[in-house]
Amino acid sequence: MRELKEELALEVARDDVGPPRMITVTETVGATAGHTDVSLWYAVKGDRSARVAFDPAEFHDAKWFAFSEVPLGRSDPFLGRFLAKLLAEA
Repeated sequence: MRELKEELALEVARDDVGPPRMITVTETVGATAGHTDVSLWYAVKGDRSARVAFDPAEFHDAKWFAFSEVPLGRSDPFLGRFLAKLLAEA
């Protein structure tokens, strides 16, 4: 909830955040190289029409996608696995 608010200016209610659906471990590269990122992945209920505000110094763009239109080749390498889990749970 804090990350959604901090990174995208999205506010969600605690009841709209389910339990973690996945955990990933990644060695960082680039400017933050040299440490291990452990990420918990959550599905969050929200409003796709909500305005997403982001820091243009950190992101080029931010927008909503239908599952079938997610640009997996330009996304987190684990995103496809996460989306598959969500579709299997639906």
